[in-house]
Amino acid sequence: MRMPTIKRDNQATCVEFGFVTVWFSYETPIAFQFEGQPRVVSENVWSATTGRHLSAIDGGDKKSRVDHAQFGKIWDLEMAAASLKMSLAHIKGEVA
Repeated sequence: MRMPTIKRDNQATCVEFGFVTVWFSYETPIAFQFEGQPRVVSENVWSATTGRHLSAIDGGDKKSRVDHAQFGKIWDLEMAAASLKMSLAHIKGEVA
């Protein structure tokens, strides 16, 4: 896996970890996208500033944002799937 890439502007911070990209408002993850999957953006349960960060990520498409509790559950499922995929690749010898 390659080293993470961090992109920061006045809107939010985006960190790319190879197979997953996570967007942060300050230190809080507010959106993520796993390789080959659609981007998942949380509803705004924080401040107006975080609302601006969310809009910079999804273009202001509030209807596509997910309930914050669901956001965490989707993260957990996607991480489990990614871990399984990496484990299977390792078993098959596809990963050094």
